[in-house]
Amino acid sequence: MPEPTFILPKILYFSLTSAGCILSFLSVYLSQVLAMPATQIGVILATTPLVLMIGNPFATALADRLGAHKYFVAATLTGAIGLTLLIFLRPPFPLLLAGTALVALLRNPSYPILDALVLAMLGDKHKDEYGRQRLWGSIACGVSTAFIGWLIDWMGNLEAMIWGHVGFLAVFLVALNWLPVSSLREGREHDEEAYFSPIPGEDPDRHPVLPSEEDGALKGADEEEDELFKQSSIESDLGDAEEGIQPTSPLIEDASNTSLSPISSRKSSASAQISVFTSNVRPLLTDPAVLFFYSLIYIMGTSVAVVDSFLYLFLSNQMGASNTFLGIVKFFQVGMEIPCFYFSKQIMRKIGVRNMLLLAQVILVIRLCGYGLLPAVGSVWFALPSESLHGVYYGIMWAGAVRFMDDRAPPALKATAQGVLSAVYGGLAQASGALIGGWWWDKLEGRIIPLFWGLAVANGAYFGLFALCRTRHTESSRNRLVVPS
Repeated sequence: MPEPTFILPKILYFSLTSAGCILSFLSVYLSQVLAMPATQIGVILATTPLVLMIGNPFATALADRLGAHKYFVAATLTGAIGLTLLIFLRPPFPLLLAGTALVALLRNPSYPILDALVLAMLGDKHKDEYGRQRLWGSIACGVSTAFIGWLIDWMGNLEAMIWGHVGFLAVFLVALNWLPVSSLREGREHDEEAYFSPIPGEDPDRHPVLPSEEDGALKGADEEEDELFKQSSIESDLGDAEEGIQPTSPLIEDASNTSLSPISSRKSSASAQISVFTSNVRPLLTDPAVLFFYSLIYIMGTSVAVVDSFLYLFLSNQMGASNTFLGIVKFFQVGMEIPCFYFSKQIMRKIGVRNMLLLAQVILVIRLCGYGLLPAVGSVWFALPSESLHGVYYGIMWAGAVRFMDDRAPPALKATAQGVLSAVYGGLAQASGALIGGWWWDKLEGRIIPLFWGLAVANGAYFGLFALCRTRHTESSRNRLVVPS
């Protein structure tokens, strides 16, 4: 029987990612059309990820609570489109800031909810095919940005970026209407949970593992080391949160059999639901493995945000790059994402989720060093090799990160888990990078290259520290397993 092709998820990722990638020209638009200083540009660029960080976990949790994920996205994106068009009025900075925050609140949840819907549509049998759906977002990013860059130069008007953004969002809404899964309750069933830890010492016995052949191959990438951790780790009880949220609370089931008033029953039901939700979301906020994962994602996301926010402005204002060239830069940036997402399943089986994330950090260090050499070379074309490394970095990192959070989350909080991931990487980290980059640009009058070198050193030091701790823990674990004669 031939494997399903899953055409619709590819269209959804293509259109939604195109709409987001086109906004790569936003810093140039704000500088050249609205004549904003770099500090204000940094604040505007930081607003979207800050709102994402605060709003996405609540928005995705609300979508989980309502159980109508597809219609939730349709409603919020429709409102975002209407508000986006108001930028043509060229509002003053305070109004633009407020409008940017509101648009971000409405638009941002669509990304993690789409991830959760696609994973639900794929089901347990095909969820390792996620990377092959997501790669169409990479294709879209390169193609759409290159086209818009050419269109801006041809029209001589940066407002073509806004029309392109709105147009791709409209295409996404039309395609979303045909998605067969409208709620995660209609998606895959979760009989057992598989968990993967990126840090040494995480006890596999704390979490049940799917006995499938594919997951066995995935776990086998670190089999010997994980066996040491299994025997040497201290067991801890995570309580009911590890068992997954139940469809209904016992208090809710028995509400009709009590003598409580309807109002009291509703209060008891709400209190029970809040209690169950809190106990289930706790591992996403307190588990040491997840906390380390967040720190790794944060430092990488901050570094990428500085590049994404101010590299275009540097190439355009200080090295004389055209908008067409900037579009070509984006094409190279996402080009290598395609094979990395396509082969993410094989990469995951070969080296495991933990090593995928660390490999991505090494690639990021090399990329940042490449940018540091731009002034010495004196040609904008030298940016293309470093931009190509972004595709390798992001394809490996994001496929591993999404899989890690999907495996870690309780069944009823899959969309919430993806929302938390987006909040850390696309929210806190992106906002930090935009603010740091904007402040640095104004203080050093556009000399952004030293910041790239500093971020390369920071990522290298973080990777080295983790590698050292991992090696020492492995040796310690081996020593504890030696039985005295």
